[in-house]
Amino acid sequence: MPVFVIVHSGYAGGWECTPVAELLRRRGHVVFTPTLTGMGERSHLGPNVGLGTHIEDVVAVLEFEDLHDVVLCGATYGGMAVTGAANRILRQPAGPSASPTAQERQVRGRGRSPVRSASEPRPGDHNRHTG
Repeated sequence: MPVFVIVHSGYAGGWECTPVAELLRRRGHVVFTPTLTGMGERSHLGPNVGLGTHIEDVVAVLEFEDLHDVVLCGATYGGMAVTGAANRILRQPAGPSASPTAQERQVRGRGRSPVRSASEPRPGDHNRHTG
């Protein structure tokens, strides 16, 4: 079952996603709703933050929580952060490199990307209709 990482819109916080997160959790999903640096209850950590920092925030959740089979969702501005994070994760080579860091080993873990598109079928999911 996929894990959901839902990122809020600009100037809000992870709590903005609580209603959707609760629905998903009732259906058995694991859901993360991080608050981006400099926003919401983390607004005191600004103001010199921007999209690059927010991409790092999302990547950090994926890495440090060791998440695999992830569906990234972003509301308005959060969509830019999750798109950037997905691009960064998907560009990482799946195989071993010359000298990966501990974090890279965690992300690569199972030799596959932890991120997939919401429209990409899961292995063994033959009944899923796309398009």
